Amino acid sequence: MSNKIESYLLQTPDFIKKIIGQNINIKLQENYQFVYLVGSGSSYNAAKQVANTMQKIVGSSVDAKYPFEMKEELFLSPSKTLIIGISQSGASVSTYDAMDYAKRVGSATLALTGEPDSYVDKLADYHVFLNIPIEKAGPKTLGYTITKLRLLQLAYFMKGSLLPHEYAILSDQYSLVLNNAKMWFSKHAAELKNCNDIRVIGSSKVYGDTLESALKLLETLRIHVTGYDYEEFIHGIYNSVNENTYLIFLDPKHCSNFDELSHLLNRWTDHIYCFDDIDLLGMQENTVCNNFIFPILAEYISAKLPELKGYDASIPKDKNFHSKMKSKIGEEI
Repeated sequence: MSNKIESYLLQTPDFIKKIIGQNINIKLQENYQFVYLVGSGSSYNAAKQVANTMQKIVGSSVDAKYPFEMKEELFLSPSKTLIIGISQSGASVSTYDAMDYAKRVGSATLALTGEPDSYVDKLADYHVFLNIPIEKAGPKTLGYTITKLRLLQLAYFMKGSLLPHEYAILSDQYSLVLNNAKMWFSKHAAELKNCNDIRVIGSSKVYGDTLESALKLLETLRIHVTGYDYEEFIHGIYNSVNENTYLIFLDPKHCSNFDELSHLLNRWTDHIYCFDDIDLLGMQENTVCNNFIFPILAEYISAKLPELKGYDASIPKDKNFHSKMKSKIGEEI
């Protein structure tokens, strides 16, 4: 059987090149003081990962929010507030409702979606598109990466500039990390095949990618997987670790007292895997790549481990789940 998730991972470097070569061309009416990035699932995780970087670029407050967090207290200056609704499918009912609320209180809305004329686009004052093909797989990987890239492009656009030339290396560096993930997986596939309990723990710098890594593993392996910020993990959650727990640490060099924690955890489990930028990329502190490299390993595991177990993780357990739940409008995978 063809592996659709792996196929989209392999296509990602080419689409990174393509998107970097495209400019955003919209006419924003205000210099917004407050920008909220709104979405669920992978859309929220992408927003969470790049929100701090966007804030540094734009010079205004930028924060990621779930749709249910759209409350009156966020709109103290409605005319100075921009809501960016993110939905790769453009079909998210909760994101639509959040944008509807923002419109009713007098704020501007921008839709970041996969294609024009989607459900979410109907409420938007401004439109930016991912410009990638529709992923014919339940778990999205290509869209996650391109969502982050488009958000960063949008931040530079709001500043009045283009993506810096440093982003030109991103495609090749993504390919390098993907190749390293393949080699790592080939060495560890047999032991991973038996895992039924995974914790993904990341530094505050990679919290969005930590959440996304856990989501991808959970979606595809269909076992118990959770994702935590490092500080959250050490405040009680470590008690859940036992000999059957598999621990994946992302960016541990930005986690305080990590060596001591690793020593403590080794008393309870032999399954501890640590990945920093040196492990994944072969270089340190690349500010461009660090918003993109950390989820690639989990995405590759998500593509290949189900294949070893004999099922197609690109097909959701219920293809009509969202239509039954009335959580998305339109066709499903």
